[in-house]
Parts: sequence; C-alpha cells; structure tokens
Amino acid sequence: MKRFISPSLLWMGLICAGSSFALTTNSSYTPEQLANTILGEGVTISNVSYTGADVAAGIFNDGSNSIGFESGIVLSSGNIANVIGPNNNDGISAVNATLGDADLNTLVAGYSTYDAAVLEFDFVVDVVPDSSLDATSVTFQYVFTSDEYNDFVNTSYNDVFGFFVNGNNVALIPGTTIPVAINTVNSGNPYIAGSTSTSVYYRNNDLDDGGGSIDTQMDGLTIIFNTQFDVIPGEVNHIKLAIADTGDVYLDSNVFIKAGSFNVGFIDTDQDGISDIKDTCPLISNPDQQDLDKDGFGNVCDNDLSIILNKITGGGAVMSAPVGEEQATHPTSFGFKVSREPLGIMVHLEYNDHVKKVSSEDTSPLQIHIDGYASGVYEVVNGIEFDIPCTVRKLEPDNNRELNYCHIRIQDNSQPGTGNVKKGTPADEFHIEVISGPQESYSSGAVELIRGNIKVH
Repeated sequence: MKRFISPSLLWMGLICAGSSFALTTNSSYTPEQLANTILGEGVTISNVSYTGADVAAGIFNDGSNSIGFESGIVLSSGNIANVIGPNNNDGISAVNATLGDADLNTLVAGYSTYDAAVLEFDFVVDVVPDSSLDATSVTFQYVFTSDEYNDFVNTSYNDVFGFFVNGNNVALIPGTTIPVAINTVNSGNPYIAGSTSTSVYYRNNDLDDGGGSIDTQMDGLTIIFNTQFDVIPGEVNHIKLAIADTGDVYLDSNVFIKAGSFNVGFIDTDQDGISDIKDTCPLISNPDQQDLDKDGFGNVCDNDLSIILNKITGGGAVMSAPVGEEQATHPTSFGFKVSREPLGIMVHLEYNDHVKKVSSEDTSPLQIHIDGYASGVYEVVNGIEFDIPCTVRKLEPDNNRELNYCHIRIQDNSQPGTGNVKKGTPADEFHIEVISGPQESYSSGAVELIRGNIKVH
C-alpha cells in the first residue's frame, strides 16, 4: 500500500516542471486567464475567482495526446506539475495545507475534503441565431486523473471533484445521476480489465497492473467526458469547478478541462441522435436506448452481470476461534446487505468477532466493516462470492483500524417452500477471510450458521 508518502517526494513535481516531456504545465496564470482558456463560443463570463494553492491550478499542453486533448486548464488536489510523465512514482503527492470545500463534502457524505482547488465564475449564454445549435445547452469536455488508482478504489480515499452549475453537480456518468469519481469509474480493486460497468470509461496506467504506457505520472484516468447542461439564454448563471483530497491529504488527483470547450452546443459522440448527457451508452450507437436490466447503462455497453443475484441479505452467527487456535471456542456475529446496483455489486457488512471475551492477543481482529463495491464476483448456488476492501478494528493498540482486503462467501441453503426460516436444515453458510493486508490469514472459522438466516431475494 502507498498511503504514506516520504516528504522528499512532495516537491518532486516542481523539479519535473521544466523537463522536456511532451505533457507540460504552468501555474503562473491569473484566474481570469484560466477561465478564458476554456471559454468557447456563445458564452460570456464575469466575476472570476480562484481559491486554493498557487501550484494547484494552471494551463497544460499535451503534445503526446496522453490526456486526450492538446491543451486546456488543470486543477489539482496537489501540484499540477506532478501530472508530468512518465509514470515512475507509484505515490506522487503534494501537501498544500489548504482547506477543503463544503460543496465537495456533500458528494462524499461522512468524509472530509482537504487541499481544494476551486475556480468559479458567472456566465451568460448568448442567444445564438445559428439554428444548428441548441441555444439553451452549454457543454465542455474534461478528463479526471488520480494517483489513488487502483490501490484505493472502493475505499474512503475517494478524492472528489465536482462541477456545480447553480449549485447542482453536472459531472456525472453519462445517462445517470451518479457523480464521476474514483469509486464510481474504475476497473475494480484489485484491477481486472473490463470487470465493472464503468470500465469502458477508465484507462489504466498503474505500474503494478500492467500500465505505464500513458505519458503521465497518474496511475489512472478517465476517457474524455462530455458534460452538457441546460440554462436559460440571457440569464446569469454560476459555475464552480472544484477538486480536493478526501480522507487525507496524500496522493494527487487532477481534472483537465479542454481549451475552448465551454460553449453553446450539442455533443453526440456516437452520432445516434441522443446527447451524451442523456445517452445510456454515449460511446456506442444505441438510438433505441434499451436498458433491459434498468441499471442506467444501455444494453450495448452493459457488462454481463446477468448471473448475479439482485439482492441477498442476512445476519446471524458462526463459530470462530482465537487467532492461532484450531478449535472453535466462541460465536461471532454479522449482518449484511449485498445488492446489485448500476455500477456493480454494493456491499454493506458489519462483522464482530467478540474475541475480547476470550482472548487478549493484540493482533486479534475485533470488528470488520465493509461499505463499497465488490470485485472478483461470481455466483454459487443460491449465493455469491467476492473480494472487497475491508476495514479491520483490532483490540490493541487503542482499537486501531487498518485497511485490508477480504474474501467473502455467502450461501442460502434453505429448501424450496420452507420460507424465511431462522435456522434451516442444512444451515445457511457465511465465511469471511482477510486475504491481504496487516490482518492477512484471519478467518471467521466454521461456515455453518449457528443462528440467524440468509435470504436470497
């Protein structure tokens, strides 16, 4: 894991800024110059302001086309110089010691943001006589990148950005109301190409996962997203472009916005007559917009999750043993909900070993908490298995919490017609094992429930 960064690396980006790599950045521009860089036709701007570190905002040029467009502005939760390739540092960071942002906090409920970079301005859409344009629609293009990929996908370190138009975030996955973020656009953790519904929007550049060919220091980035929203011509609107670290101040994330792309227009990448912002599959033509599984993604770009159960819930107890012991000595308890959502398999789970009653060993896990998307998912008979990041709380020292990786197996063994019994015959099964991390090799023990119930819906 690459969570903690050596202080000697924090200023590496400043050294790289003068290099001869094709991707270059420059932070010596005024807020007005940044806003005018992305300004296109049919829009007039005013009242420009910037909040954040000087090194966290600037203009970039990309002759290598690693980002996807040649120039524009870049906002960062660290130092924009750190985006410069090649990728030879698995944990690039700059700590700016600046505040987070209240609007971004709303996108990561329960967590705090740090080192925010915020560019905002008022704008008015001019009445455009050209009938080929939709005079009420404003568009711009952007790419999100981060060094949190892929190690911290589906964790609390979900660095966040947002484009707030009149207070509403418009940086959304096409065809959905889901914000674009590390935990929503990725190929799983561990990384498996094509393993999620949003893999089509993700480009891997993590050296540990076969990446590194894209000329940027960032471990992952999205494809070009086209954002489109409607406003009333002639009225004053306000836009806020913001990005920040979440959970801690480490590992930079950045958003690139294409020069001249903030203008009046209609974007339809796949030329199927449906604007990207409303298209259920904006990269592949699907004029019928069929979405049989109602997950927000059109049939033509859906991952095949047809074998995955819609929902499985339950709770109860199994017999476990203290770490290092073979004989089961005490009951654990657990409760969970696993459900299929538009972006994959969402897991909410709480597990308690109750080891405090029987053991004082300082490495013994006490509780395991899971709240995120699963990877490596496959179906078993009336059940499911998957891998997922998990937070383990230990007895010593001081109830310390550590990020690990867990494998979970859940199975409903109730016989047809028996109903929602509390303990069927044969018993339902539940098993959790820490497969990597500080608590690796911990297991919940026996798989058969001694009380409780698991139910497939």
